[in-house]
Amino acid sequence: TDNSINDKRMMAQELVMRYIGFYCLYMDNFLQLEYSTKMDEFIDTLAVQLNMCKKIPYEKIAGCFTKAMKHAHLMFGNQAFRKIDMDTEGWASERKNPINKSLFIAFSILLSSYSTIKIRKKGNISQLLNRLTMYFAEQIFEKRLKKGDKIESDRVLAAKLGVGRSAIREALKVLDVLGMIDIRPGQGTYISNNETNFFIIPLSWSLFLNGSQIDNIVEVRNILEVRAAYLAAERMDEECLGKLYDISHRIHTAYVRRDFKDFLDADLEFHICIAESSGNQVIYSMIQTISNLMRHVSGSGMVDEKQLQEIHEEHQKIYGLILAGDSSKAMKAMKEHLDKSTCRYNYR
Repeated sequence: TDNSINDKRMMAQELVMRYIGFYCLYMDNFLQLEYSTKMDEFIDTLAVQLNMCKKIPYEKIAGCFTKAMKHAHLMFGNQAFRKIDMDTEGWASERKNPINKSLFIAFSILLSSYSTIKIRKKGNISQLLNRLTMYFAEQIFEKRLKKGDKIESDRVLAAKLGVGRSAIREALKVLDVLGMIDIRPGQGTYISNNETNFFIIPLSWSLFLNGSQIDNIVEVRNILEVRAAYLAAERMDEECLGKLYDISHRIHTAYVRRDFKDFLDADLEFHICIAESSGNQVIYSMIQTISNLMRHVSGSGMVDEKQLQEIHEEHQKIYGLILAGDSSKAMKAMKEHLDKSTCRYNYR
């Protein structure tokens, strides 16, 4: 699972238990289980039933599990094993409401019922998305396309890329959700009016698909955030400074109350707000994307109250220097903060 499932926190054992439970529900209910929508109770009942059962088809279950994992990776790459936060527009949100392991396992049961040959024919959607975005980006660079232009039909695109029309249609639906194109029923498909999406979103998408390169992603984030602090202090936008003040006050309140959750949420908003204050849309979009990715692949940096105090003081220093318009010192303070943060967080 590309280290998305951590043995040290009983995640692997829990994943297997959930799989066996859903296997019983959907494929072979040799334990006569029922699911009441309460996962904890379901797992407890499953454990009791397994201990009492004399004939458990372990080999058959393990074979289906292995097949499902293989099929998931063939279709979606490392992305298949990531949790994803969704908002009403279908993109990463700040609210913790992930597509959780139970849904993933139910999906896995379905995947294990297909033949590997058929799955391979579907191709890797991430590869096709990358090829499509690169194709459209080249068309824009060469001025053959511009924002609002109608793109070629799925038949033409399928012929050019050497894939099936159904695969092209599915990939186009993803690009539509990402905001890169606009699918208008009965009219055709058009390049987004915000053509910069074609250069920001593919890079953002690439980060999610290559989540194993955490060290490289952290390095890119640090470079961008240091520059963002410099630009924010230099630009001194009143509206953004107002937002930064509100977030800083929220951080201070959470620190005083020792509210770790609110502190962490405000910490993320603090860094994103500085990126917004830079006035550079690419920096802002990239830091938003990387921050959302890091939320899913990092352990909590709040080990003890001493670190909580250190982070609070570092934030106050950065905020004060941006407010004072001292771009050089704000940049230096941000670099020092990020260097220390790298040691605090456990990126897997």
